[in-house]
Amino acid sequence: MLVGEKSEFICDTSLGYGEIGNLPEVPPNSNLRFVVEVLSQEVVRKSISDMISQSETLKEEGNKSFSLQDFSSAISSYTAALDSISDTWGAEIYESLHIQKLKVAVNSNLAAVYLKTDQLKEAIVSCENALFLEPDNLKVLLRLAKAKSGLGEADVAVDVLKRALKANPSDAELIEKEIARVSKLKILKIAEEKQMYSRMFS
Repeated sequence: MLVGEKSEFICDTSLGYGEIGNLPEVPPNSNLRFVVEVLSQEVVRKSISDMISQSETLKEEGNKSFSLQDFSSAISSYTAALDSISDTWGAEIYESLHIQKLKVAVNSNLAAVYLKTDQLKEAIVSCENALFLEPDNLKVLLRLAKAKSGLGEADVAVDVLKRALKANPSDAELIEKEIARVSKLKILKIAEEKQMYSRMFS
């Protein structure tokens, strides 16, 4: 029902005052007539702290499912965790910072699940959502590069890794190893394609 709308309900005497009635207002054996009007509507909204708490609980459930390799449940939990903090207008500054870190962590974890299940396009979306909030996050950049590489976009993957290297120079050894791995995969793929074409036209 909307504000201003009215509805009428008739209650049988057997469900009302019955044979006794409620004199003088209600005679015995009378049906009851109720008219309900909506005067106002108010959406009951959880507090920001409750939203954050619920999101963190769902995130931990997702982590547990991930560790058990129950990837479907992990995706459901992580998605619900993000939904829990999708509408947080009115949050205090410290709450907004907490929510931002939580969104980055959950999107990163969601990307990890998608990588495990070969849902590479979905992994890229989750990575991009996290990087929108934290552009230099090393873990997310590595996952984005892995997804791009898996889709055959080796050059893009290397660019992502170079971006990671620039933002995280202290992790140069790890990132350079990943660049070498992606570059090697690209070379192998080119060699395989050349061999395939040579067979086709030989």
